[in-house]
Amino acid sequence: MHNDVRLDILFDDAQSLAATINQSLIRLMVDLNYGEVAAYPVYRLRVEEPEDQRALVEIVEKGVAMGQPVSTAWFSKKFGIPLPEEGEAVLGNRAAIPDGSEGDGGSTPHRAAHATHAHAHAPDAAEIATATLAREAQPHIDQWLAQITLMLDEADSLEHFRAMLGAAWPKLSSEGLAEAVTTALAAMDLAGRYDVARGA
Repeated sequence: MHNDVRLDILFDDAQSLAATINQSLIRLMVDLNYGEVAAYPVYRLRVEEPEDQRALVEIVEKGVAMGQPVSTAWFSKKFGIPLPEEGEAVLGNRAAIPDGSEGDGGSTPHRAAHATHAHAHAPDAAEIATATLAREAQPHIDQWLAQITLMLDEADSLEHFRAMLGAAWPKLSSEGLAEAVTTALAAMDLAGRYDVARGA
């Protein structure tokens, strides 16, 4: 909600700035250089809405899981994550992919896709439960953060915010989060029992 309000303010500021430039600068420059004209050029300040990167990451994850090749160069540029230098330590357990992969003669996008599929490990029960818990708990946490953000905006001092937070804390609903945690723990317990039962 706050981001939408900030974006509306940004759009209004951009329109006001463009109107000032058109009226005070563009018309003056055209009049001085060309005299009277039938129409003046119009300056517009473009404001692009921020992209929902979380949703985009989910789309990329699903696409890769379905076999869609994704260029590492595009991913790096899109999310502002620099590609590692040769020999530089990287996060995760990724082995180097030899040149000359089959299919397209070892082109970079093909090797990137090959690396993604060849080295992706099947998640175990704990990883699946953790990811599920994070997904299920996030909406409840977002509600808390939204309320806390409102308090921050309304508070005129740290002491005021502390008092508001102390008064609101008992009222912050935790039922949904507790249910998500309980479900995740039950799922992990069942997964552990299954692993033991099959001799893992």
